[in-house]
Amino acid sequence: MHSTHLATLHRLVTDIQPSELLCVGVDAPTELAEYIRHQSCHVVCETAVDRLVESAGALRRADLAYVAGALESVPKALGAQLLARLRDLMAYRVLIRMPASGCDRWHASELIALGFSELELKGADSDHPRLFEFNIQDYKTTPDWFNAEHWAHPHLWRP
Repeated sequence: MHSTHLATLHRLVTDIQPSELLCVGVDAPTELAEYIRHQSCHVVCETAVDRLVESAGALRRADLAYVAGALESVPKALGAQLLARLRDLMAYRVLIRMPASGCDRWHASELIALGFSELELKGADSDHPRLFEFNIQDYKTTPDWFNAEHWAHPHLWRP
């Protein structure tokens, strides 16, 4: 992973300060090794996507799941199922590192359709990995019209 992207990743994870960290894929534990070494958090690593999808309800929900080196080698349907399980059952926040070559298989619009947003990275171009995030806290903002003031207007009803 490019050093700028790795620094951004470490900054994000340090800001989140997860007490439970789920590393998914062959590259995830390596890319977060320095953070894991210096922080006291419970870490679960899994490289078998199908096994992780099957055991989604058995694991305790993590503060953060980091996916790197997992989506590029599995069928897209299984990858989408994994992302949905991570988002819905397994983690409060999910970060995905998508390499430039993996972005040929997974288009940004497909990840956005699953509720992820692309993080803007300084100095990023088409040859560098991309980071996507799902955060339940800012997934859907409450519109200002969604309050009691705009619901019932008794004065508009006739008996």
